[in-house]
Amino acid sequence: MVDVSSSVVVVTMVDVSSSVVVGKLVVIESLIVVAGARQTPPGTMVERGRLALFQI
Repeated sequence: MVDVSSSVVVVTMVDVSSSVVVGKLVVIESLIVVAGARQTPPGTMVERGRLALFQI
C-alpha cells in the first residue's frame, strides 16, 4: 500500500511540474509573438520563437 501511494504522489508531482513548464513556454511564446509583431512579419517571428523554445 505504501508503494502504491508513493508512486501516485510522484506521478502527480510530475504532472504539476510539466504543466507549469508548459504554462511558462506558452507565456514566453506569446510574448515573443507580441514583440515580433511590432518588428517583423508575424509568421517568421513565430517560427523563430518556436525554434528558440525547442532549443532551450
